[in-house]
Amino acid sequence: MSKFIITETWIFLIGLAIIVVYQLLTGKINMTCLLYEKNTAVKYSPGRVQLLAVVIGSMFYYLLKVCLDPSHFPTLPLEFLLLSGGGNLIYLIGKSYSLLKNMAR
Repeated sequence: MSKFIITETWIFLIGLAIIVVYQLLTGKINMTCLLYEKNTAVKYSPGRVQLLAVVIGSMFYYLLKVCLDPSHFPTLPLEFLLLSGGGNLIYLIGKSYSLLKNMAR
C-alpha cells in the first residue's frame, strides 16, 4: 500500500508540473512584469527580487538535502526561516511606506 501511495504522489506531482510548465510556455500564465514595481517609474522591485531569490535558494537547498538523504524530511535551519521572515518584513514595510506616501498626496 505504501508503494502505491508513493507512486500516486509522484504521478500527481509530475502531472502538475507538466501542466504548469505547459501553461507557462503557451502564455496562459502571465509572467510579464512579475518583478516590476506597480504604478511607479521604478523598473524592478528590489523587494520582489529579494523574495524570489530567497525562495529559489531555499528550494534548492531543501531539494539537495532531500536528495542526499531521502529517508526523512530535512529540517530547515533557523537562518533560512529568519531570512525569509526578514525579507517579508522588509517587503511589507516598503509596501506600507509607498501606500502611506501615495495616500498623503
